[in-house]
Amino acid sequence: MHSIWKNLKYVMVLSALIMATSLSAQDNKNEYIKVFNSSQDFETTVQTIKDNTNTSGWVVLDTKLMHKNLKNAGYDILPVAIIELCNPQFAGALLSQSETRMFSAMMPCRVSIYELEGGKVQIAMLNSHLAGDMYDGFDLKALLKATLEMEQMIKPVK
Repeated sequence: MHSIWKNLKYVMVLSALIMATSLSAQDNKNEYIKVFNSSQDFETTVQTIKDNTNTSGWVVLDTKLMHKNLKNAGYDILPVAIIELCNPQFAGALLSQSETRMFSAMMPCRVSIYELEGGKVQIAMLNSHLAGDMYDGFDLKALLKATLEMEQMIKPVK
């Protein structure tokens, strides 16, 4: 019975946080991949998000410009950047326990910025706490907090 109340409490807190931090113009808070529209051009969106990672202990590990890499392979596509992010506090919390080391498959955290035909720019990210929610019994506060902080990094370009 204790386990049921613990899980119910977790679900209630999680639901309240999701509702309180909804950022998207699209209703995608229950999707595994969250997509946001940017009000800025591609280059500005990429730079703004990178600049925003300097808060809350996040670091940019790498930025992959997929359109440039693929052009070298003979594909001419619209701009796509993938920013790899890490927060050592969250990574350490997940990787320090044998039971949650499997979440290393979702690391580092990634934000994708891409341009659509017509010039519209979108941002996509894994809804990691929703993906982690499939694993009952684990304390996944780090995944929830990481998702919420990543959304805050994206907020200025909306």
